[in-house]
Amino acid sequence: MRSNFKILSTFCLIAVMVLGFAISASAQGRGAPQTPAEQKAAFDTNFSTLVTSLVLAEEQSPKMKEILWTAQEKRNEMMASLRGGRSGGGGGGQRGAIREKIDEMNKETLALLADVLTADQLKKYEEIQATQQQGRGQRQGRPQGQNRP
Repeated sequence: MRSNFKILSTFCLIAVMVLGFAISASAQGRGAPQTPAEQKAAFDTNFSTLVTSLVLAEEQSPKMKEILWTAQEKRNEMMASLRGGRSGGGGGGQRGAIREKIDEMNKETLALLADVLTADQLKKYEEIQATQQQGRGQRQGRPQGQNRP
């Protein structure tokens, strides 16, 4: 009897984990469209985490938020124009150009953040970004080292 309970418990645990993974995967689906309100909510959540991680002073927070949100909007506009109304990402020929533009935008953003953050905060921000990029690459099934910026 006890053995049957263990088997049933294990089965239920596995079922819950699989269900949780499926829900998470569908919520993070590649190319899943987000409404502007969903994008802003996700941005605000991520920014709150950054504020805590970087220990931002009161005057730093609104400046940094403006820089990052403006950068996000520019990325969204660029991606929309490159897709040309299609629902997927750019073709293979456009990927290199997209990466170059995103790299350039990231450098501009870092330069603006350097005027707001201390050297230690900027270093920590870059570390956080690198960790997130590695995570995105692994979730999307790319080998480590082939992550997008």
